[in-house]
Amino acid sequence: DRSATAAMARPSKPRKAQQQPRRSASGRGLLAGVVLAAVAALLGLRGRLAGVAERPSLVRTPCSRRDYKPAVPGCSPTGDACGRLVLDGFASAEELAGLRAIAARGMALGGGDGGPTILDLQSGALSWRDKFIDVWAAFNASGTPPFTTRDVAVYADVVRRIRSLAESTFGVSGLHLTAPTFFSRHSGDRPPKTRHDEYWHVHVDTLQYGSFTYTALLYLAD
Repeated sequence: DRSATAAMARPSKPRKAQQQPRRSASGRGLLAGVVLAAVAALLGLRGRLAGVAERPSLVRTPCSRRDYKPAVPGCSPTGDACGRLVLDGFASAEELAGLRAIAARGMALGGGDGGPTILDLQSGALSWRDKFIDVWAAFNASGTPPFTTRDVAVYADVVRRIRSLAESTFGVSGLHLTAPTFFSRHSGDRPPKTRHDEYWHVHVDTLQYGSFTYTALLYLAD
């Protein structure tokens, strides 16, 4: 299995622009996700593995698009300000354990037929066979206690640090959470059942999800 937590962020908007939000993004929090082709930015973050020192690696790339709308001075990427950063040792063993506990508790109530299982905390979407169910409804129906205050505190702190790292790396400010924000578990022993299970296809997040501008991925396993 490979587990990961992901979420995407975009620049905050001026007050006037907030009257016309894009998609379901509402500026509720942080950043993180996967990019397999050049987009605005990519952070590849790994947990603190035994014997692995921090080795930040930033590769600058041209921005894949030049028409970010609404463009926010100091937030929206421009020109060659984009790139990919890989950083080992970002999260502590305790933080990884806490994040994995959140994923395990939610995913225990579902599970996809194919390799990937998705748990989206913002919408409550959880993979179940070939569809999605509401994880909060599943918690209520099963009587299983949901996530604890301590679980959420760990998640919120990691989210804050990822956002801060993205802002300092790419020279921007005011990033906010957009949707989806999800945990993803990939089981290599299960063949894909639908095209959505074929996670390896190249894609550009800013094109696939209109609300994404910066994205990052935090690995929770080796």
